[in-house]
Amino acid sequence: MELDEIECVGFILVFNKSYYEESIYKFDELIKLTTKKSLCIVISNNPNLQKPVDFDGAFLSGDNSSYEFSGWQKGLEHFMRRNHSKNVKAYIFANDTFCHHHKYNFVKRKMYADAFKKLIRNHEAPVLAGRITSFGQSFSINDVTLNEWVSTYIFGITQQAMRSIEYNICPRDKELEKYFGTMENEDCFFSDGMNSALKTHLTSWLFGGEGLKPPWYKSEPLNDINRDGFAKKSRSILREKLLTANVCKRGGKIQPITLPIYIRLINRIKFELLKSYSK
Repeated sequence: MELDEIECVGFILVFNKSYYEESIYKFDELIKLTTKKSLCIVISNNPNLQKPVDFDGAFLSGDNSSYEFSGWQKGLEHFMRRNHSKNVKAYIFANDTFCHHHKYNFVKRKMYADAFKKLIRNHEAPVLAGRITSFGQSFSINDVTLNEWVSTYIFGITQQAMRSIEYNICPRDKELEKYFGTMENEDCFFSDGMNSALKTHLTSWLFGGEGLKPPWYKSEPLNDINRDGFAKKSRSILREKLLTANVCKRGGKIQPITLPIYIRLINRIKFELLKSYSK
């Protein structure tokens, strides 16, 4: 297939040696199920990973400087240098946890494929599609008020939305400096310029203690050893929320990816039956 025939490009960021090959195969399968006119590009943030023998797409090396976001940006720029995206209608991004840390089966595969097919059909509209996440309160970031945002372990974005954010899914660290304080302790890790609800949520999520939801599985009190790692993780969290904010700020819409209604109904019936049997 010629590059100028491609209408959907998929980018998967891999890191974990124990399951990266399976993630590549499943993602490639998903992209091809979305449209036959597709291309899959792999970016590895782990220098010890090798390109799978039977994978015929591009396999690029990332530097892990901004986790998956810098990797995805590198993959996107690699594609753009070779093709001016004349006929591309949608871009799909994922990391290698999309089918491991998250439940993934034939139902989920169809759910994502149907959602991404819809993106391709609506490619002239600025749309960001993905699973929706919230911590239960509204917050503002980059002058946009959000109640929820798109999780970036797997998401899709139309060509029109990508143009609106100027093909930039990885804001530079310098652009994020305003959200950080001196980082000398937990109280001043984030700046007063950060929205208070978001600041409370992130502080609790990173460092533990009382908060709006259970903390991150790697959360622990701030110290000299983990300070840089927490700063890097925080930037990644902010980039995820900024993706939704930046698309919405430019008039874009969010397309939630949800299970088909009949599956949700079956799950609800199963839940009610289990509840009644447990009484």
